[in-house]
Amino acid sequence: MKAVIPLLLFCSFLSTCATTNSHNQRRAQFKVSMDSKIGVLTYDDCLSRLGSPTTVTEGQDIFVATWRQEESEPTKVVWLFDRPFIKGPTSYGANLILTFDKSTQLLTAWSFLEF
Repeated sequence: MKAVIPLLLFCSFLSTCATTNSHNQRRAQFKVSMDSKIGVLTYDDCLSRLGSPTTVTEGQDIFVATWRQEESEPTKVVWLFDRPFIKGPTSYGANLILTFDKSTQLLTAWSFLEF
């Protein structure tokens, strides 16, 4: 039985590493994709693909549109070592922040923030 516990912990560690690597690969692919859209992607394209932005901030020559996706988990009671433990509420999500030229409505910069 003692040999099983380290094996389970090691498998759990490998699973976490694989998930992290997969997430990092998707982030890298997303960065390459978004970088290639600078000067090409229009605000109207984004509206048709993403819907209305959560916020739009106007500048003199640019405007910044933010699309926010947020999810949350309610507060819940979980049992840990035969004792109740209160977990939550938890909120997580991401902001896609796109900057556009006002005259051409073309993408000039972007950022993606997870929380």
